[in-house]
Amino acid sequence: MRNKGFTTLRDFGIAAGQSPGPELANRIPSSYLDFFKTLPLFLETERFILVHAGLNPSSENPLEDAETLLWTRDEDYPEQLLRGRKLIHGHTPLPAQEIIRRTADRHTRVINLDGGCVYPHIPGYGNLVAWEPGSGELKIVRNQE
Repeated sequence: MRNKGFTTLRDFGIAAGQSPGPELANRIPSSYLDFFKTLPLFLETERFILVHAGLNPSSENPLEDAETLLWTRDEDYPEQLLRGRKLIHGHTPLPAQEIIRRTADRHTRVINLDGGCVYPHIPGYGNLVAWEPGSGELKIVRNQE
């Protein structure tokens, strides 16, 4: 609930009340929950590893550590873990200028695309970011709310 859970429930028309519990998530329509359950926690190509948050470099198989894939804020990874690929992730908001710098630098091994869309009141943040890795095209759109 501390990560915009109230907003999510409200958007589904679910009143959270004073003391919401995890059972409220079961009131989200099953078609959405079923869809979320089908999504992979990572994508891997010859050139990229794409995850929500990052990897656990101390894990024997970092792509099986769901907790780290979803929640870490680490951005320091040994080359043997990436094996020449770039890690593309989000989860930790960055100012737009830092995202622009990282995507423009062809030597950058870790690219964070989280523009802090939910923080439009903080200078440099409040952006939805998309990056097309083939062309290197970067799209940054201000939060419209």
